[in-house]
Amino acid sequence: MIRRGILSGASEAGVVGSLASEVSFEKEAAPTALAPVQIASRSWRPMYKPDQPLCTATTQDLWTALLLKRHFNSFEPEPIVQALYAQPQLWRKFWLGWLVFDLEFYQKTGEAPIARLLEMLVYAQDERLCRNDVLYIQSADDACVPDLLDLAKQWHADDCEVYDRTRLAKLLGNLTTLIEVLGEEAMAPQLEEWKERAICTPIIAMWWD
Repeated sequence: MIRRGILSGASEAGVVGSLASEVSFEKEAAPTALAPVQIASRSWRPMYKPDQPLCTATTQDLWTALLLKRHFNSFEPEPIVQALYAQPQLWRKFWLGWLVFDLEFYQKTGEAPIARLLEMLVYAQDERLCRNDVLYIQSADDACVPDLLDLAKQWHADDCEVYDRTRLAKLLGNLTTLIEVLGEEAMAPQLEEWKERAICTPIIAMWWD
């Protein structure tokens, strides 16, 4: 697998905190109320609250809790979570998963992405959390990428890969085949339209060998 990049060298009773071990985070005065999620707003400040009920947790809360259970190689989740929640203006979302964006890899090996997803479901009860070992962070905008890469160095990530707007537009818009058939010039308007979408802000993949 080619992963070379930029760095070298529920119920009310259930709580997200049961997944998050004993990591403590600074909380606001009302720990039971989630801050409003306004992705498009620069004033949006996510606040991870491990003691809240699962029924009020956001998807990001759940991803964060699962990430906090994962320890491998030199990967330590606590400093990562603390740094990201201290600088929410840098990111839209983050999660720990497989390397799933490299379609060329799957084509060469004959391994379909769905196989990875099914394996994650089968081993969902495993303490290793499906062997997820790639941290994905979607940046708030293009200008935030350098700051996130600097954080990756502080977290001692062995390597990173950036999925820019063009790459994400082709993948998420399923445009690759159409471009091959119709040509880049004919598909240029659709590609540019996808690149402007919020879901195509750059994503940084980080891993710890």
